[in-house]
Amino acid sequence: MSTAPATTPLLNSPLLGRAHYAARALLDRELARSGHTFLHSIVLGAIAAEDGEAGREAVTAYTVRTVKVPPADARRALAELMDGGYAEATGEEAGSVRLTGEGAALRARLGEFSARTAPQVYGDIPAEDLAVAGRVLLQVMERAEALYARTADRS
Repeated sequence: MSTAPATTPLLNSPLLGRAHYAARALLDRELARSGHTFLHSIVLGAIAAEDGEAGREAVTAYTVRTVKVPPADARRALAELMDGGYAEATGEEAGSVRLTGEGAALRARLGEFSARTAPQVYGDIPAEDLAVAGRVLLQVMERAEALYARTADRS
């Protein structure tokens, strides 16, 4: 089976999925080297986005909203990071968590990995094309998330 179509396909869910999983495979392989998962990287990012300390419920909500997993999966990923020494409880009654030195180092390593690989994936694509793709993907994401929210009670 050929991987290059004869004509440029229209943007659709299968194409988006293939692009996502092709890029994600790179990250998954890097995460596996240290025994981590994609969900761990999302949770680390949620904490890092709040200057390295965030409320547990905010981390859970961010993770659920971002990757559409059940809250229990998000909490489990956070617990695994805490058990591994990458995050620790803080605040009153341990309602918040923060990255440890090890967690910050893992996050930095993942950032360095992205900085090395992004130019190989996106580097020679014209900025105008990336801008158009970005605008279209934002619209697709907004519409899909709105539909997901409207149909959540039906599942």
